[in-house]
Amino acid sequence: MRKPKQQTVTLTTDTGLKQDFGIQHAERLLDMGPFFNGGWKLPEDSNYYYDEENGLRIKSGKTNTAKAD
Repeated sequence: MRKPKQQTVTLTTDTGLKQDFGIQHAERLLDMGPFFNGGWKLPEDSNYYYDEENGLRIKSGKTNTAKAD
């Protein structure tokens, strides 16, 4: 029987190490902060963004085209 596919996020370190983690594990690592998580962070070209209030979220391809007057 097949295992269900798990969505993964690639995290990197300043030393150039890259590794894929499951969404929940990556979010827990990022919640700890760079000092306690071994320096793991999202790469610049990631499809996700992270903030402490909302956790990991996927970037949308939509742009805000409204213009302020």
